[in-house]
Amino acid sequence: MSKKYTIQIVGYGSEIVQAKYSDEEMDKIITYMDETGHELEDVTLNNLFSEIIDDREIYDWFEQDDMGHYYGGEIDGCSLYINGEENDIHQMDEDGNITIEYNSHKITGKDNIITTVSQEKGILFDGEFELDDDEVFDTKKLKMIVDEIEYEDYEASLIKTIEYNNEEITEHGPDTRGKGIESYMNLIW
Repeated sequence: MSKKYTIQIVGYGSEIVQAKYSDEEMDKIITYMDETGHELEDVTLNNLFSEIIDDREIYDWFEQDDMGHYYGGEIDGCSLYINGEENDIHQMDEDGNITIEYNSHKITGKDNIITTVSQEKGILFDGEFELDDDEVFDTKKLKMIVDEIEYEDYEASLIKTIEYNNEEITEHGPDTRGKGIESYMNLIW
């Protein structure tokens, strides 16, 4: 027999994608926006890239991720629920009750990049794991893996996954609602 535990990250988070474009492609995008009055978010959400850049297939915004694709709860905007009980992540970290491992992702100005950020709200991580009946749950065996994304003036710290006793917790998928979307263009020319 075993005991089942649920782990949820609830609050605010983001999905961030970054894609590289050539000078010629960026010039076409900028010209299109100037001529039509469309903002970059319009071009992104309506997938107008396929109309603008005709020599390669460009998919929906969330698939434009050849430079990076990150998803998770903002560490400063979420709570951790263990079996329905709310816990303050930073307080648990300060008290030494959980481990937080940070992975740094710095995007430098070496390429023309379009970054799209979708803000999300809801359950950003919903997982569960089991312990044998003779095992006792220990929060000190919890570890959060956090992606720190730095790009120009934008930065985010997103909870990527959670482990218990060095085993990744099985995640059932998020249940979120989009709260907004922004796109940023970084030109090197």
